[in-house]
Amino acid sequence: MLILSDSGPVRQLVASARQGQFRWIDVVAPDRATLQALTDEFGLPDAAAEDCLDAHQLPKVERHGGHVFILLRMHVGPLNATATSAYEITHPLAIYAGSDLLLTIHRCDHTVLSRVRNRLSGAEIDSDDADQLLDELIREVIFTFDAPLDRITADLVDFEGSLLSARMTERALEQVFVRKRRASVLAWMLLRTREGLARAHLPGEHGLVLHEARDAADALHFRAREVVEHTDNLLNLQIAVASHRTNEVMRVLTVMSVVFMPLTFIAGVYGMNFDAPEYHWRYGYVSVWLLIVGVLVAVLVWFRKRGWLR
Repeated sequence: MLILSDSGPVRQLVASARQGQFRWIDVVAPDRATLQALTDEFGLPDAAAEDCLDAHQLPKVERHGGHVFILLRMHVGPLNATATSAYEITHPLAIYAGSDLLLTIHRCDHTVLSRVRNRLSGAEIDSDDADQLLDELIREVIFTFDAPLDRITADLVDFEGSLLSARMTERALEQVFVRKRRASVLAWMLLRTREGLARAHLPGEHGLVLHEARDAADALHFRAREVVEHTDNLLNLQIAVASHRTNEVMRVLTVMSVVFMPLTFIAGVYGMNFDAPEYHWRYGYVSVWLLIVGVLVAVLVWFRKRGWLR
């Protein structure tokens, strides 16, 4: 195997067969001139070259003669605390593969590609291993969504544990909503990846590679949908808990209002400016207080029998 760099950090010949029949060339952050050179040297289609320059391209698979062009998106990190866009949390990776060539093009280096490059630094590779290398790259890109789903699940478990024990602040609820948006983006991106791989009917070993990658994307998509549903359930539960607490407060206020309503009526009657007979009665003042206390006790006993004070 030959390891060398022929254009600094921009273009790197990662692996080459001993007989020179197979090459893996990794290109990082190419400009239009670099892509034009790749188009002239390796026959990269013009449409594929344009896709490599578009940071908003979604996953897809195309066949060009004996080569296959695969555009994937891989998760990147660490993320900004408020990052929820698909283009903020994922970056594109273009793969142009054939029996004699593996060309990978991406806007910034990723640990997945670094890990595969480092692993190949001490191994032999030949043209028969091209499909295995392509399979490994696609799988590694798809499984970049695995760790983010683990982190989101762990965050949701922490949120679930504190849901009933204390009041959730608006900041905490905002973070839960951010997790939901990220999980939805991951599920959507995995679905697009799965659909792109499913629509590609490639013969030979490439078809087998894409079939296995599609199964991996399908499993992760199912898991991402479960995380989204779990987040929805937690948000609905939080709304139900908040509604229950509001109802408890309103129940207490209603009971207090109803308790003091007849007392307010009695005080209002005797507070009017007129000469009532009770004013001239020796026990009139005491009688009014006995009436107020009696009404209060009667209302509380009635509420207790109705179960409104529990």
